[in-house]
Amino acid sequence: MNLRLIILLILLALLTACGGQATPAAEAEQVIVETPAPAETRPATVEPEPTDAPATVEAAVESFPVTIEHKYGRTEITQRPERIVTVGLTEQDVLLALGIVPVGTTEWFGEYPGAIWPWAQEKLGDAPVPELVGDASTINFEKLAALKPDLILALYAGVTQEQYDLLTQIAPTVAQPGDYVDYGIPWQELTRTVGQAVGQPEEADRLVTEVETRFEQVRAEHPEFVGATSIVATPYEGIWVYGGEDVRGRFLTALGFKLPEGLAEITGEEFGGNLSFERADLLDVDVIIWLDADEAQGPLGGPVYQKLPVHTEGREVFLDSYDDPLGGATSFVSVLSLPFLLDGLVPKLAAAQAGEKTADAAPAETDPAAALDCAEGFRPFDHELLASEPLCLPIAPQRIVALDIASLELALLIGQPPVVTSDWMLQEMPLLLPQYADTLAGIEAVGYPAELEKILLLKPDIILAPEDTIDVEQARAIAPLVVPEQVIYDDWKLGMQFWSEVLNVPDFYAQMEANYNARVAELQAALGQPDELEVSVISASTYGLYLWMPDSPPGAILADVGLARPEAQSLVGEDAIARYGEKQYIEISEERLDLADGDALFYFTYASTDPKIAGEESAFIKTFEQKPLWQTLNAVKARKAFFVPGYWWRSQSYLLANKVIDDLFTYLTDTEATTPTEIPFPAAAVSSASTPETRLIQTVMGEIAVPVSPQRVVVLDTGELDNTLALGVKPVGAPLADAQEYQGYLTGQLDGISEIGPVGEPSLEAILALKPDLILGSKQRHEAIYPQLAEIAPTVFVESLRVPWQDNFRLHAEALGKSAEAEQLLADYEAHVAETQKALGDKLDTTISIIRFRPDQVRLYLKGSFIGYILQDVGLKRPPAQDKDEFATEISLEQIADVDADYIFLTGYNTEDSDLAKFMESELWTTLNAVKAGQVEPVDDDTWISGLGIQAANHVLDDLVGYLTKAK
Repeated sequence: MNLRLIILLILLALLTACGGQATPAAEAEQVIVETPAPAETRPATVEPEPTDAPATVEAAVESFPVTIEHKYGRTEITQRPERIVTVGLTEQDVLLALGIVPVGTTEWFGEYPGAIWPWAQEKLGDAPVPELVGDASTINFEKLAALKPDLILALYAGVTQEQYDLLTQIAPTVAQPGDYVDYGIPWQELTRTVGQAVGQPEEADRLVTEVETRFEQVRAEHPEFVGATSIVATPYEGIWVYGGEDVRGRFLTALGFKLPEGLAEITGEEFGGNLSFERADLLDVDVIIWLDADEAQGPLGGPVYQKLPVHTEGREVFLDSYDDPLGGATSFVSVLSLPFLLDGLVPKLAAAQAGEKTADAAPAETDPAAALDCAEGFRPFDHELLASEPLCLPIAPQRIVALDIASLELALLIGQPPVVTSDWMLQEMPLLLPQYADTLAGIEAVGYPAELEKILLLKPDIILAPEDTIDVEQARAIAPLVVPEQVIYDDWKLGMQFWSEVLNVPDFYAQMEANYNARVAELQAALGQPDELEVSVISASTYGLYLWMPDSPPGAILADVGLARPEAQSLVGEDAIARYGEKQYIEISEERLDLADGDALFYFTYASTDPKIAGEESAFIKTFEQKPLWQTLNAVKARKAFFVPGYWWRSQSYLLANKVIDDLFTYLTDTEATTPTEIPFPAAAVSSASTPETRLIQTVMGEIAVPVSPQRVVVLDTGELDNTLALGVKPVGAPLADAQEYQGYLTGQLDGISEIGPVGEPSLEAILALKPDLILGSKQRHEAIYPQLAEIAPTVFVESLRVPWQDNFRLHAEALGKSAEAEQLLADYEAHVAETQKALGDKLDTTISIIRFRPDQVRLYLKGSFIGYILQDVGLKRPPAQDKDEFATEISLEQIADVDADYIFLTGYNTEDSDLAKFMESELWTTLNAVKAGQVEPVDDDTWISGLGIQAANHVLDDLVGYLTKAK
């Protein structure tokens, strides 16, 4: 870390301390020695009586004793002090202005001898330079005590009660006033209080009046300042802005400027606060002062700020807190520094407000890339987000290595698929961007970190890689290596803009940004007042529960839309660290799920094509959703908690960010974007067709957007296959082998359908290769792989196979856009039921038993099964042991009596390995009434048990008439 950044951090440490987060300087590592006993003679005494009153004077102002009240009580000074030590930031300036040289001072920043800055050095004259007794984080109590002070001043400070108690054991101490936040005392009050403490109140008043007169003169000379807006900012954890309770903010208002509206919401009662890049519109003022702008990670102020008129018109003043005393003076506001500051800064402010880009108004900039002597076919490249020195890049790279999501996606979009990428991306990206599945299948994979031998053999002409994905030094020997700053992963726009410039297609990024902004504008219009909706974003996985804060990728998207965040998720940078000890991704325990609540809640888990991992994550989510604390969340109770696919986790690129926008349309509005996501690029292997029209349907997994007229449907189970074919839709994929084995009645309807694997374990790769636009299945069967399926295509799940089959049929039909056809088929089924009832006549009083034999299992099927609902439709009765609203029950030979009824229908598969023979050869079997009456009928397992759809149901109706009415 360079020295400038250290100084910046020290300055911001003052702000942290004033917010109540200061670490007591009297902790073991800070208290260097035991405090010595008080001196025998001392010109003052201390009365510890805490108060919140400001520093005031109770005694005659021109004589001693003087009593000064402060945050920790009141201090009585009995005679004029001779040896004064300052612990605060600026008290030494006041003493020097009054003709007093302190014996000790504290070094906060600047590293000037004795903490005497250039504007005050003339006042020091030939006097000894004060000893330093500490810095911004430490008080050296031993050194301070050795100076034998008779007064300690800690007014512009944030000393704790513990520190104050230690200081008072050395000498009378005047601490910061209680009427302001720590470090919040105005320079006028600090000057007057020091004047009272040293017996020079009138001279202190005169000094204050002189400086205030200078401010009056400036306002008169620059009427353009009065009523104009201004702000002081510095690039730290996004953007740090200084508010009205800070000396910098007060300096501006003293010149006549106004601070921007909304600033107080950011800073509250503190000195300042963090502003995210997305909220940089707050900085669109008449003139802005930037402190230490060269410490910015990436474009100053972020992409939003870069487009604001205050930046594009050059209404900016740049100051350096370390190398430039003028920059230091903005933080070191005192009766001596202010005249220096007015002389130097006012002309710069006036010029900047007028839009004059003077030579000294901005930090000196050079173009290191211009000094590069690049070979033919190469160009010099430099960028704020480049983590290395400038380098030469190919003008038109052909063989790209892309090791992060944004660079991979961009290469695909521009029709230059990389020759190699990371294996984990090849596992995830086909699910996240299925339109590129075929292209991705032809890309070579490398591990983490990347195997350089493999990359070398592929002869790349450019390598795009985060620093942690590759051996940087060795990779540079293979091809030009571009390593970005980590900040590009906080917001998709930063990454895509950076890589677009790397690959020399900046105009294409401009199209992306314009298109995205158009979609965001549509969403904002549909939402009405997005800032009134608090949206929570969390990940829930076996890795833990995490809040995703505004400076995470999905957080940046929500900020673009203008959606509010719950207070617990509104913190960035130091504010987040102060509360949680971390930033961006905040791990929480289940006991603190209250932090995840909001008006709407989006949650997601880690996506993986590995069936084991996917199963584990799915099981975790299923258990998590049943947690009592989860169920108490307002969003959950209001059915506003939405489980979304894994692209929320990876939303660091243009297409994936737009998938998040699509979800926001789906779940938060009743409309959809008319602006398509896809952008044509010359020679790009990308479809420029607009997104097909969709409609929303409610499923057990939430509200799903499905195509109005799906063309490529994949079904995962026998019931979906039966129903889809009945509705006149031939799926492109199904568990074909299972259908051929267990749905013989569909023979002749299966031509042209591709195999996707068995019902119990469908192949995600096979499904992906079919490029479906709709997937039908059930939560009961396939919940474990729902996240992966949903990333391939809209996936409609029914809850269970143990509900009336008509309910599932209607949902399948709705998803297929065939609801009218479904109702006609159901009406035909009801007519078929009526015909069946008429044909059965008095047989409707017959009791029916259903028994199924499978290897290692014998089941009685009850009323809550597919066949059970059909029997209920017809009105046939069940024996007592089977007259239950449940799916099925397993029995042993000892329970064979439960099988008995007027008729026993038995079914099964692989019966040669089942207990069928064991049951039927048992003497107990022969005692059953149905057996004795010869009313035991083997039936087709394909239709009675496995079919699960409307075609199977109609076959069962025909079977019932045939079996129950046949002559004996």
